[in-house]
Amino acid sequence: MSADALALARALNASIASGATSFAAPNAIREYFFDDVSLVLSHARNFEFDGRGITLWFHAGAGVLLDNCDSVRLGNLTIDYDP
Repeated sequence: MSADALALARALNASIASGATSFAAPNAIREYFFDDVSLVLSHARNFEFDGRGITLWFHAGAGVLLDNCDSVRLGNLTIDYDP
């Protein structure tokens, strides 16, 4: 996992933990490389993640995992896999 991907995951989950209802990806970075690690969102309720046009890159077997979430919307992003 790249440092940028780790920072995105931490900021996103901090937003959820604070009780926020939305999070927008930073504008400066367009691609995040998670490699073989999933992006885990935990305990999000009525939450929207606006990717602002980013691409999340994963290897096979990893991806976005919603753990104990309800009414979560992911939008304006691409999820792609690097074989």
